[in-house]
Amino acid sequence: MAKEIRQASDTLGIQFLEMPPAESAEFHNRIVEKFKMYKSQTPYWEQFSPEIAIHDPQGWKKISKFIHEAPVYLYFDEHNETSVFKFDSPNDLESVLAETTGFVFYISPIDLEIIVSFNDHDMLMLVRLGVSSVSG
Repeated sequence: MAKEIRQASDTLGIQFLEMPPAESAEFHNRIVEKFKMYKSQTPYWEQFSPEIAIHDPQGWKKISKFIHEAPVYLYFDEHNETSVFKFDSPNDLESVLAETTGFVFYISPIDLEIIVSFNDHDMLMLVRLGVSSVSG
């Protein structure tokens, strides 16, 4: 996943920052703590009851409809991929994702108050602190 993101970004000339491993681990810890999830082999998306859930194979193209702020973080279930990327805009990220094979991912704005997820069942989900519930 991380390799595909790097390659697609390079191909498109889209700038990104990749967190160093220790910072990525801390980022995942903050997400888990903030959204009251637990670390396990269970994907993050299986741990929340989203405010919005839409079945749409092209749902990943709608990230910018839910997150308008920039920059945005792209991350994955930590047990699959520890990398965390920071993109200047949701539109840049959508362009990069269009060049990849498709995988479960999560997007959050800089304040980490929202998680937008797209999973392997073509579900686009939105979880917002204080509105959506997380079971964990």
